[in-house]
Amino acid sequence: GGAILAAHIAETLGESSVLSFDMGGTTAKICLIDDCSLPLSRTFEVDRAHRFMKGSGMPIKIPVVDMVEIGAGGGSLASVDELSRVTVGPESAGAEPGPACYDRGGQGAAVTDANLVLGRLDPDGFAGGRIPLNTTAAQQALQTAVGEALKTDAPGSAQAVIEIVDENMASAARVHAVEKGLDVTERTVIAFGGGAPLHAIAVARKLGIGRVIIPRDAGVGSAVGFLLAPIAFEVVRSRFTLLENLEPQAINALFAEMEEEAGATVRLGAADAPVSTVRHAFIRYAGQGHEIKIALPDRPLTGDDRQTIAETFDKAYRAQYGQGIPGVPLEILTWSLTASAEVSEAVRAQAQPMSGETAQVSHQRMVWMPGTDHPSECSVVPRETVSAAHPVSGPAVITEDQTTLVVPAGWTLEANAYGDLVATSAPETSVEAQAASVLSTIQRQVVWNRLISIVEEQAQALIRTAFSTTVREAGDLSAGIFDLYGRMLAQAVTGTPGHVNAMATSVGYFLEEIPLERMQPGDVYVTNDPWLGTGHLFDFTVVTPAFIDDHLVGLLASTVHVVDIGGRGFGPDAGQVYEEGLCVPILPLFERGEPAEAVMAIVRANVREPDQVIGDLYSLTVGNAVGCNRLAEMMQEFALNDLEEISEHIISRSRRAVLEEVATLPQGTWHHEMTVDGYGEPVTLKASLTISPQGIEVDFDGTSNVSPFGINVPLSYTQAYASFGVRCVIASAIPNNAGSLDPIRVSAPEGCILNAPRPHAVAVRHVIGQMLPDVVLGCLEKALPGKAPAEGSSSLWNPMMTGGPGLLDGEDYGDATPFSVTIFHSGGTGARPWRDGLSATAFPSGVRNTPVEITESIAPVIFHRKEFREGSGGDGQYRGGHGQVIEVSHAEGAPFAIFALFDRVDHPARGRHGGADGAPGTVRLTSGKTLKTKGKQIIPAGERLLMELPGGGGYGDPAKRDPGLREKDLANDLN
Repeated sequence: GGAILAAHIAETLGESSVLSFDMGGTTAKICLIDDCSLPLSRTFEVDRAHRFMKGSGMPIKIPVVDMVEIGAGGGSLASVDELSRVTVGPESAGAEPGPACYDRGGQGAAVTDANLVLGRLDPDGFAGGRIPLNTTAAQQALQTAVGEALKTDAPGSAQAVIEIVDENMASAARVHAVEKGLDVTERTVIAFGGGAPLHAIAVARKLGIGRVIIPRDAGVGSAVGFLLAPIAFEVVRSRFTLLENLEPQAINALFAEMEEEAGATVRLGAADAPVSTVRHAFIRYAGQGHEIKIALPDRPLTGDDRQTIAETFDKAYRAQYGQGIPGVPLEILTWSLTASAEVSEAVRAQAQPMSGETAQVSHQRMVWMPGTDHPSECSVVPRETVSAAHPVSGPAVITEDQTTLVVPAGWTLEANAYGDLVATSAPETSVEAQAASVLSTIQRQVVWNRLISIVEEQAQALIRTAFSTTVREAGDLSAGIFDLYGRMLAQAVTGTPGHVNAMATSVGYFLEEIPLERMQPGDVYVTNDPWLGTGHLFDFTVVTPAFIDDHLVGLLASTVHVVDIGGRGFGPDAGQVYEEGLCVPILPLFERGEPAEAVMAIVRANVREPDQVIGDLYSLTVGNAVGCNRLAEMMQEFALNDLEEISEHIISRSRRAVLEEVATLPQGTWHHEMTVDGYGEPVTLKASLTISPQGIEVDFDGTSNVSPFGINVPLSYTQAYASFGVRCVIASAIPNNAGSLDPIRVSAPEGCILNAPRPHAVAVRHVIGQMLPDVVLGCLEKALPGKAPAEGSSSLWNPMMTGGPGLLDGEDYGDATPFSVTIFHSGGTGARPWRDGLSATAFPSGVRNTPVEITESIAPVIFHRKEFREGSGGDGQYRGGHGQVIEVSHAEGAPFAIFALFDRVDHPARGRHGGADGAPGTVRLTSGKTLKTKGKQIIPAGERLLMELPGGGGYGDPAKRDPGLREKDLANDLN
């Protein structure tokens, strides 16, 4: 309802781009609206395991308004973590007992308590005086929850809480905008709900927005929105075409059908009211996974419109991502037409003008305003006295029964003809207001949080522009921000430990090769060298220097797994890295903003899918550019000339926090070993883990020697996954950066399979490397019983499938469609000491399973089965996660090749403390022939490949399993 209200106001007032901001008692909802049209999504998640975590629920196909929701409301509770950082939400005090100031038994410190202590709420006038507020109770709650840890008083605690909740909401808006391929700046905020006006201008300032509208009846904005809901109907049709091959007559006929259907539906509810239509096309570069919505003329298309549509797309793409991708055609997947009838304006009729006498009422009180560290005397003005004739200048507080509006200095407020309050800022106020307290404790936390938000925006931009399904669907990527010494300050939540932690080392190699003084604005550097990057040739790492004017301030880096790199393909059959594909040393990819054409040409000439690989290189550049821009904006906002001080704060504080936790652990050395399938012969992974006051050391002495095949692991990848295994149990809540990684030291003898020197083959290093957390967790379970899960399937089952002339060892491919695709799928995780393992879930990599519909849309394959593998999780007090069954064939009946890289077939995941082992994996044809678990093999024409992925080990005595859990397994056919 609230988003509908915002869209209606945008249309009424001529606001082309708005940010709808709804904040109530428990959550804040943000929606980006362009051209007065509600953004719609066709997927909605239900039954989320974590309410605010995307991807944790069951997706259903249903049209919904597209928005982001976070746990930030008046009842959201504050606390302080082990890094002395203030956290707010998602836990909430709710309506009962409510915030402490409600005096109904609430003990936690809520956002409403903080607003009261800062003088922004009137304790005697809240809700028109119907709910008296207890300021003393609010002060005590804030002091207990925040003040004691930060060594500050109640107002200082309240400032910290408000600053963090405002930053959380602004960060959510930024990331949501990047996810949708939109820009959050140059918008007008329309804020409603009981809590939003208290925070709207502060959030707008953080987003660089200088105009905020508070609608009349803002406290019940959602209800008003439902009264304004238009009678509208959208018809969407899929009709694929390359833009250059667009046939206007066919699309015009399609739109005619759509208009007839949409108009007939609208007239059912709108009778004879006028009906208007708008048309759109969803366009992308051929091979990408995310489209940009482009408006079309509301008339029949002609051949001349091809050029106009291309130019419109190019302008929109460049506006969002900074550059286009030359030489890649445009494709249109979907066409939409929306028909709507006009709505009654009676609900939003113009307000009656107020008398001059009413307009003079106000009084004064002391209020802590956003961006200041002291209270100021502010005017307290009843809302009904604000008008165009009687504007209000900040600092001021505007009161009404439903809500309260906070207006900082530098902002001016007036009312429009509809009774809405319109606040505007002077252009120079936002940066100056932040500079005064930049070095304070809470400002350091805000900057730290902002860095984490920046790299998440960087990752989301990379996903939106990526070509390979490994990136845009599975999330096989990483993004991070580094200081000028090559130390990682923040990493994106989106990404894999193998990429992130290995990339943390990789940036140092870039600095050794290219000194800082050689770097120029617009430069971008690249490598896929396994020993300088993230462990194999399929990963490209790109580093971009960030500048403010001509001053170098930091480095942005990102990594993706591309679909192909030439050579033998994504398999373990090579003996040396030279056979595995093209190796690009550290080189410029762009120089002063211009692409390095020689590098691009070499890559294009050596890979099977040149458009996808080159497209992903551009996507890496785009993601880094977004990060660079956001970093510059943040530094200017907080008046930072460099990252020196915040770098030292992040790294030293994180390192100290890890060591403080390590100091509470038992000291000593513990050993564990595990045998996995290997290639040709089993591989023994042996580790010793030592806990001392200096940190944690993991040594893989005694591990098997290098393999003659491509399952070897460079040391950087070993260090990445071994340190991740430690962090799963120890200091897991501390953000990942150079400081938190420093106390964890990982070594392996050179020449063993976990420290393979050049030129040993390493193409599928993940098959062994992703087993390392299980080995490390085995050590930790001995040191800290009851903390570590049982073993899981661990290593991804992500085979490359390919078909085409010369690829099938003499088999006739005929005229079938050539293809090359890598699919990502997972078995079950090990049971935890307190809960069942996760089924068909990638741990430790964290990547997503590739949707079969996506794979079928880009390659000539058919998935006949993809289902949980019944009974594959090891039994126990807590059951291991189940694997899955996947059955696939060539859609055109041709033979195809599979590059097998499977493990946990001969050596399944072991249970722990009496739990049963998980079921081993199997690979075969549906006709019965068993296939090898490693290496290239041919699936004959007409045959189907059947993969049964392994399950995770169980934990604890099966006899102790809760009967209710067994009944649930039986009901779900998973026993």
